[in-house]
Amino acid sequence: MLCSVVHAVPRLYGVNYGLRKGPDWAPWEERCKTYEQAYAELLELKRYVITDNVRIFSLLDCNDGAVLLQATQDLNMGLWLGLWVGPDSTVFDDERSKLLELIQQFDFTNVLGIHVSSEAIYRGDITSQEAIRLRNIIKADLVNSGQPHLANIPITIADIEESLSADMDLITIDETTVTINMFPFWERCCIDINGGANYESAAEYFRERLQFVERIAGSRQIIISETGWADAGTNEAANNANPASMAKWINDFVCLANQKNWKYFWFNAFDDPWRRVQVDNEYSVEGHFGKSIHHWIKIHVKDGFRQLTRLFECRFVL
Repeated sequence: MLCSVVHAVPRLYGVNYGLRKGPDWAPWEERCKTYEQAYAELLELKRYVITDNVRIFSLLDCNDGAVLLQATQDLNMGLWLGLWVGPDSTVFDDERSKLLELIQQFDFTNVLGIHVSSEAIYRGDITSQEAIRLRNIIKADLVNSGQPHLANIPITIADIEESLSADMDLITIDETTVTINMFPFWERCCIDINGGANYESAAEYFRERLQFVERIAGSRQIIISETGWADAGTNEAANNANPASMAKWINDFVCLANQKNWKYFWFNAFDDPWRRVQVDNEYSVEGHFGKSIHHWIKIHVKDGFRQLTRLFECRFVL
């Protein structure tokens, strides 16, 4: 099937975003963005025809939950909430306590969904059955909140394809929605003999890898909760990180997602230089996943970044 040419101004369904600007050990004012800084960045995303929806990983880190609920409601944007889960059970307990607090402070009318844990199974922090148990606790909290509309919010578990395929309950736990993270960038699936990425194969690879999840999901809405490509840095475990690769993947992935009626959150809204400081490696790819959004803004404002000027024309065949 040939993906049709899109002539309208391109727009993403959503992007991953957070208030972090410094490493774990930095003092608060150097580690976390203020409400005013967050509002300005979200306004930039919204104003320049990029997206109306953002997703976060934690309610507690930099007080993301409270600050971004306020900012997104002030800007009439959608917000997907995340509860971080680690090997220490108190992490979940603290995130849950914050969620219960936020339920009393905000109406949640702009909340698109909530994921409980992000790749915690993949990291080996918890088992799939523990993830399901924690998810069900949050679902019960919303159902018993005394606010009927909260019971309809999707509550999912975000993890990689291998985790979901190994335990189908992770796919079917929510009646309406399934969330999955997948990065061909990290798969080394699509390197050609010249050392460059074979991007059409990356899209085909992505589609084929998700066929099992699609079949088990049935009528559930599939949300690719994270995918992206770095434009700089080096990592022997990854594909080539460069601007052309990033531009090609955002084009081909969004084309595929639109064809398949998937929703998605691109990783990441902006570059995160602090991640390179966190791992003490100035050449790390980890801080370089957000430049596509920066250059996308330049397309519509300054006619820059020529690699993206034909964004979403979708000329490959699936």
